[in-house]
Amino acid sequence: MKKLNLILKKQEQTLVEHLGRIELLETNNSTLRKENLELKWQINDLEQYSRTNCVEISGVPELKNENTMSVVEAVGTDLGLNLDSYTIDTCHQLKKNFNNQPRNIIVKFVRRLDKEEFLRCRRIKQNLSVNDLHGDMRNPANSNNTIYINESLTFYNRQLCAKARAFKREKNIKFLWIRNGKILMRANKNSKIFDIASETDLNDVH
Repeated sequence: MKKLNLILKKQEQTLVEHLGRIELLETNNSTLRKENLELKWQINDLEQYSRTNCVEISGVPELKNENTMSVVEAVGTDLGLNLDSYTIDTCHQLKKNFNNQPRNIIVKFVRRLDKEEFLRCRRIKQNLSVNDLHGDMRNPANSNNTIYINESLTFYNRQLCAKARAFKREKNIKFLWIRNGKILMRANKNSKIFDIASETDLNDVH
């Protein structure tokens, strides 16, 4: 009995030690997960900041050997803007879409003010379609296709924005928009504006 009691005490002591180690490991793991999440947000914020002067144009038909800068200039012309090498830093098409849709065009402006003016003109002319473009870019087969112009978002923010749109439809939220890379929501015109930085922020919108 004495030997059994000693064995049990040792086992109990060992169990307590192991439980303490497990608790410490869980605490460390939780801390690491939190730090990892914070680092991901910081990296996402830095990447989004690098896109401050960028917009994405989608819906413009692709032509063989086309000049992307000419396409962007044509879109600017239809918005009432004169875009050239002094306002555009660079522009190029993104990777091929899997659904065979025209590739999006990313445009980086020299100045943020020029980008904001470009988006402002797009909001004024709400119905911009392929039919509005000039020259060979007009295609009778898709002339009524809408041309969309949006701020360029990181992969994370793009996914978050899609979830926010789904939430907006489900909860009958009135307003959802992007401003300077931030996803903003407003339940109605009299409610508070919410900054959606993560999926959990959607639960606060009311």
